[in-house]
Amino acid sequence: MRKLFYQALSPSALLTLCLFLTLPFSSDAFTAKNNLGISVVVPPKVQLSATPMNFGTIINTSNVTTRTTATITINMVATQAYQITLNAGLYGTTTRRMRNASGVFVPYTLYQNTAYTTVWGDKGYGNTFAAGSALTTTGTGNNQVFTIYGQVQTSVNSVAGNFSDTVTVTVHY
Repeated sequence: MRKLFYQALSPSALLTLCLFLTLPFSSDAFTAKNNLGISVVVPPKVQLSATPMNFGTIINTSNVTTRTTATITINMVATQAYQITLNAGLYGTTTRRMRNASGVFVPYTLYQNTAYTTVWGDKGYGNTFAAGSALTTTGTGNNQVFTIYGQVQTSVNSVAGNFSDTVTVTVHY
C-alpha cells in the first residue's frame, strides 16, 4: 500500500509532503507559560563578634596586677571543628603591649582560662604570637561564648597615659 501511495503522488506533491513533514511544529499553540523564581539563603558558615577589653583606670602607687575579661561570640555550623587564635596585636613582639601617644608601652597577657595559665595566641597559624596557643573546639550551630582573660602588671614607675592596642581574632576551620 505504501508503494501505491507514493506512486500516486506526483513529484511536486511528494516534495511538498516532505517539506511539510520536516517543518517544526510548535507546542506553544496550546500551552501557557510563566516564570518560577528560585532562591535560597545560605548563611555564612561562621559568624564572629567580640566585646572590647578595658582594664579601667589603674592607680600606679604600687605594683598592681589588674585582671579583666572580654568575650568572643562565635556561631559555627554544628559538628565543624575550628580553632580560635589571637594575634600579637599592633605592638606585640614576644609579649603583647599597649601603647600611649608618647610611644610608651605597657605589657599585658591574654589567657584562655580563669586560672590565667594558658596563654592565648596563634602558634601554628600566623605565629605573630607563638608564645600562646589556639583554642580548639567544635561548632554547635548556636552562639558559643568564649571568655578572654586579660592581665596587666603596672608598677610605681609606670608612665601615666591612655594605652591601647588592637588584637585580631581569627577563626580557622
